Amino acid sequence: MSKFVFEMGDTAHLGHVLRAVREIDGVFDVYRVTGVRPDAAPVPSGRAELNAKG
Repeated sequence: MSKFVFEMGDTAHLGHVLRAVREIDGVFDVYRVTGVRPDAAPVPSGRAELNAKG
């Protein structure tokens, strides 16, 4: 499994980025890690963490 972490100036573009990565041959799933666990630190605005299984 590969993990990619990057920051975006405008998270409105995140959906486009997720769709583009999903179209890469060999990528099975892409999702945003939001830190919803009570003990997890929230993801700051403009920062996206993506896990790609492939």
